[in-house]
Amino acid sequence: MNILKPFAITLSIGLCGSALLFTGCQSTPNQTSSKTSSVATHTTASADSTQSTALAKGLMKVDENHAVLRYDNVPYVLDSFIIPFAQPYYILIQRQDKQPFDKNTATKIAIDYIKPRGCTTPLQRRSELDKQNSNGSQYLIGVAC
Repeated sequence: MNILKPFAITLSIGLCGSALLFTGCQSTPNQTSSKTSSVATHTTASADSTQSTALAKGLMKVDENHAVLRYDNVPYVLDSFIIPFAQPYYILIQRQDKQPFDKNTATKIAIDYIKPRGCTTPLQRRSELDKQNSNGSQYLIGVAC
């Protein structure tokens, strides 16, 4: 019986370690939602920041894809969001001056922005995933690639 006791301890430690490993890799929408909120709102506590958090709720921000791009001499702020280990990409776009703009412009800029950053296959537009805030100054554009 004493021979089995060390084996049981080793086995329980091994199983516990495995359980911790798998738990660390697991993600749920609630876990990413709280992480996204803190990332999206830590720079400013304005209403615009709250709206962008609302548009990207449940998504995880890809920090290294942040960009400020000019289109027709107007600067736009772009960020991409994902659901870990899944398609599609969600691109949040707004003018730097926070003025309203049209969805066609948002779509064109978002597609040009994401192609070199995350596309390894031909881009597919996922317009059923699109969202916008109430005044048309922020858009979340869906693409798969």
